Amino acid sequence: MMIGTSLNSLIRTDGSPKYAMKSMIVGVALNCILDPICIFVLKWGVEEAAVATLVAQFASFLINILYIRKFVCLVYQA
Repeated sequence: MMIGTSLNSLIRTDGSPKYAMKSMIVGVALNCILDPICIFVLKWGVEEAAVATLVAQFASFLINILYIRKFVCLVYQA
């Protein structure tokens, strides 16, 4: 979570606040969708629904990594 948030701050600082916002919204929306599925459909309970939070945060992290990877590739090409 800390790495994803830090990467999000770097993306905002780089001048892409809309991309940073979209990556955070993807994580939040995915968490809102997966939580009820884990709790009610899979009958895992609230404690195991933390898996949904992990999945959502990891998705947001991956989106941020894709941006940073693109940015780093541009730096190495120069």
